Amino acid sequence: PWVSQCQAKKFNQQGKLPLSKPKRAKEIWIWQPQVIVKNKKIALVENNYAPFLKGQLILPGRAKQAAQKPHRYDGIHSITHHQIFIHKQASQTPPAKTQWVALSELRQKSPSSLIQKALSICSVLVLSLHLISCKTADKAGSAAPPVSVSKSRAAPPAQEISFGQRLTSVGENFRARFSTDGLSLIYVSKRGPQKNQQIFTWSFSESKEHRLTYSDGDADFPLFLHGSQKFAYVSTTDAGKEKPHLFSSAARPHINDLFVSELQGPPIEKLTKLNQIFTSLDYDGTSHFAFSLNQPQDHQVGVLDQKGGTPKIIAQSKDHDLIFTLTNKNHLAIWLEEDQFGPSVLREKKGSGKLENHVVPFVSIHDMSWWDADRETILISGKLQKDTQDKIYLYDLRFDCLIQLAAANTDLWYPATNPEKSQLAVTLIDNGQRQIYLTSLKETQEKCKRPEDLEDPIPSPTPSP
Repeated sequence: PWVSQCQAKKFNQQGKLPLSKPKRAKEIWIWQPQVIVKNKKIALVENNYAPFLKGQLILPGRAKQAAQKPHRYDGIHSITHHQIFIHKQASQTPPAKTQWVALSELRQKSPSSLIQKALSICSVLVLSLHLISCKTADKAGSAAPPVSVSKSRAAPPAQEISFGQRLTSVGENFRARFSTDGLSLIYVSKRGPQKNQQIFTWSFSESKEHRLTYSDGDADFPLFLHGSQKFAYVSTTDAGKEKPHLFSSAARPHINDLFVSELQGPPIEKLTKLNQIFTSLDYDGTSHFAFSLNQPQDHQVGVLDQKGGTPKIIAQSKDHDLIFTLTNKNHLAIWLEEDQFGPSVLREKKGSGKLENHVVPFVSIHDMSWWDADRETILISGKLQKDTQDKIYLYDLRFDCLIQLAAANTDLWYPATNPEKSQLAVTLIDNGQRQIYLTSLKETQEKCKRPEDLEDPIPSPTPSP
């Protein structure tokens, strides 16, 4: 700054050195990937058509830059200054320079979380010897064959599902949670003439289901409140019901709020007016909710008192989706930061504000919930490096070790257990639709394994500060 040619000195701005560089402007891109699976292999191409992940193996498709955010899209992802809107594309013939990669090796060949997000959006169910792809419209001869359900736990042919007892059958049903007395399940369902997702319960004593919501908007993330006489959920419908948000337009179709209702019906209480997009909801069993709000470049986890008021943001990330679970044990919240090229990092935040890092051996985590708060043990639906499907694991945060609890020949999602830990409810894809299955849990003699004791350990990255 003492040199005569110094621009800062010329304009008397030496105190502002070093001068800040202007931020690179965000670019909006629409990505239309094709998911083509055949003989347990997936089609990948060397990326020469998109400005993100250049030169890497990604899904075939096309990408185009846009001046503004599209009105319709199936998912959002960000890489550096690229804001990527994912739009499902009908299947086509694989490109000439396609590389067929075994599904078991997909993570090694194409480690980006963008690819995993595209696969989850397409809800791909891989069956041997059949070609299934992400599509927006049915085509003759392209639909997946029927999936027969078997209650046998013996190793079945690849096209059969073998996992406990199927509870639901009409439409799509997913995200089940037990009541505090273990006598009921609450879950999301979309079926028949319903235009939107609604909330249902399953009564084990009656062996039948009951519909709880009749909204014009989508209802999601249901859970029982303490005593199981009330339930909470998020919805795009306002407190008056049957009238979707005025601002829930094509430009922002998923804006929703948190509601509490009696199981027997109205009144309905609206707890939030955040004008945000809830992407998950949990409850500590007594007095607080936790939720995630995922916007482009702004992923948050917040806590809200059951009585309402202003939520407290306890975690925030510009680059990573946040998954979490909540318990009343020390008001503890756990969330996940997915690293694009490394294992997931599980972080634990206690009431004191102390932050602890847990480098976990999962290459992906779909979701998680509490198993035993006193023992700091959580249920995780996710994949280890050796896995081809999402399995259910118990993860002990005290000793950073895990036990495989349940597995099937398809992905297992949204694990939930009854208070006695004798039953496990999961969501899996059956005949192309999500359904809820129930299985009994028995004590296992399997030892809790640390990451270094696994068959295919993953190198531990340096945890972020």
